[in-house]
Amino acid sequence: QLVLLVFAVVLPFVAIAAFRARERATRTRAAVEERALAAARLVRSRVADRVHAVRAVAAAAMPVVRMGPGARAANDATLLDVRRAVGAAVPIANLWAFDARGRVIGTSLRPLGPTLDTVTATDRRYFREAMRTGRPSVGEPVLGRPIRGWSIAFGEPIVGADGVPVGVVAASVALGS
Repeated sequence: QLVLLVFAVVLPFVAIAAFRARERATRTRAAVEERALAAARLVRSRVADRVHAVRAVAAAAMPVVRMGPGARAANDATLLDVRRAVGAAVPIANLWAFDARGRVIGTSLRPLGPTLDTVTATDRRYFREAMRTGRPSVGEPVLGRPIRGWSIAFGEPIVGADGVPVGVVAASVALGS
């Protein structure tokens, strides 16, 4: 009987302690979830700001890219000037200009070297989508050719007078930046 009496006296205290522990755990979990959500919102905002800035640079470079024979040197100089002008404010690894067949008609990285001078962008999603849709596009993370690291590129179509894409300006960002 003594055991039952002790059990009857102790059981309500154990139940109250368990209830409070569960309540505390629920409040703690809710607080942790709220902090995680706030951190995710902050990251989303910063990523969106960076993407907007990179796309804006590509869009700003697009109207000054020249098409046609002999435009390569002028495009290289222009794209290099744009990349230098934005400096560290927008972490662009490279600016590219491609004609409709995906051939390089300008880059802010010079010299590329003989191997990279023959590279085309036809295997890159940002190029294919910008040419197909005539709208800005984003590529998938890839091992960048000139920078030898993982990057992602944002493509802006160069649209001719008839509204058909005649090329693409791309801004690539190193994923480690």
